[in-house]
Amino acid sequence: MQLKAIKQIDEKTAMTEGYALKDHRVYKLSLLAALLEKDILGGVLWMNDVKGVGAGPAAEVVEFEYFNKAEVEAYRGVLDDIAAEVGGRIKNVDVKSNGEKLQNPETMKPSEIAAQVAALLQATNGSSGE
Repeated sequence: MQLKAIKQIDEKTAMTEGYALKDHRVYKLSLLAALLEKDILGGVLWMNDVKGVGAGPAAEVVEFEYFNKAEVEAYRGVLDDIAAEVGGRIKNVDVKSNGEKLQNPETMKPSEIAAQVAALLQATNGSSGE
């Protein structure tokens, strides 16, 4: 077989199997989430650590616990990845109301938000008969 033909087969396989498939990615992410969840909920939410404080004869060894923030963030990231894969999270989407396109406040400048609030207040006060 020629090198070009082999390359085309490899490219086709890469695009139609394994991680190219959403179901496969979600399955692997679910396995990772389960591992992280088992670790965190199994008692690794707080970690033990030891530090040396001071120097010379006055030095002490101090034991302490700290919150396992990195693993919790990794777990939340995996759950977010799963939601993104299955369409469970929609971000920065414009909404239509009465035929007008409204921006998502998360994507707007504070001055734009203020202008829209002022317009809404004016419209509300004008329609109430004041």
